[in-house]
Amino acid sequence: MQIDEVCNVINKKIMAIELKTIPVLHGEAAACFVEAADEALQKRGSIDFSKQLAKARAILKRSKLYI
Repeated sequence: MQIDEVCNVINKKIMAIELKTIPVLHGEAAACFVEAADEALQKRGSIDFSKQLAKARAILKRSKLYI
């Protein structure tokens, strides 16, 4: 690379950064994804932590940190 070429490369200004395309699901893959997302949404929050919460409160009560 000659000095003129190096100067031209340095003097070029980058106007914008190229954005990468976002992959889009089509057809059967899209349907499976939506179905799995709907199932996950229905199962969300179905775990009962009341036993663990009671144990944690008992531990805190014994440690005199519980208000």
